[in-house]
Amino acid sequence: MVMNLVMHLDSFSGQLPVPAILKPRPLWTGKQITSLCLPKVNLYRLSNGHPDEEEDELSAGDTRVVIEEGELICGMLDKLTLPLPLPLPLPLPLPRALPLP
Repeated sequence: MVMNLVMHLDSFSGQLPVPAILKPRPLWTGKQITSLCLPKVNLYRLSNGHPDEEEDELSAGDTRVVIEEGELICGMLDKLTLPLPLPLPLPLPLPRALPLP
């Protein structure tokens, strides 16, 4: 499934990242897949729902967004962290819907 998603990216070099889970089968995290679609940028922002009183470098609620060299390190991407229109290689083709039984 991962290869089906990334083969439509113009920036895909043919090299997948190492899966986060190897057994019983290779599985990638959403952050790894999202990083394949991001341009090589550095971004440090706070996402929606970030508590004002929180000043730690790492957020317990995953609301501090850190992208380094196009790799999503931590955080959730939302309307606050990504300006519109997106400068990403989108749209990706949506998977076809399965036929109803």
